[in-house]
Amino acid sequence: MQNPEMLRTISNPRVLEAFHQIHTGMDTLRREAPQLLPPGL
Repeated sequence: MQNPEMLRTISNPRVLEAFHQIHTGMDTLRREAPQLLPPGL
């Protein structure tokens, strides 16, 4: 990744926490309500 602005953005602790929350939420949806997600998502 060569874009300095993108590197700054993804090293922001709040951005990293938001990605973690998204990941955790997607895991929960895959387990609890798989019919809501398209295959492979």
